[in-house]
Amino acid sequence: MKKTSFGIKILNIIAIISGFIGMLLPIKMGGTISFLPLLIALLIGLFTLFITNKKKVRCVGCYLALSLSTIGILLTLLINLTSEPEVAVDKKTEQIREKSAQEIEKSDDLDDALDELDFE
Repeated sequence: MKKTSFGIKILNIIAIISGFIGMLLPIKMGGTISFLPLLIALLIGLFTLFITNKKKVRCVGCYLALSLSTIGILLTLLINLTSEPEVAVDKKTEQIREKSAQEIEKSDDLDDALDELDFE
């Protein structure tokens, strides 16, 4: 087997770093932003795998980049599908809700008073 070229090694390093970043993003930040580095790692890994298979060169970095990106994509999907959406509690929103609840109680009192004054 031939040795891998310098360009393939650089692409593998970029793919592996991108895979690690993509795996850390859903854990730290959440959301779907981590798909971008994972897709980059997957595409670079597939590209380098294709080139090394064509040249009949052994490439461990390709397999590492591909496995990192697939595990990261599965992890991101799992986290995004199982997590509950977080709703920020705002003090102004709570005050508005309390005020509207009080207004509803007042309107119920007015309805009761109008029912008592029914002019039949």
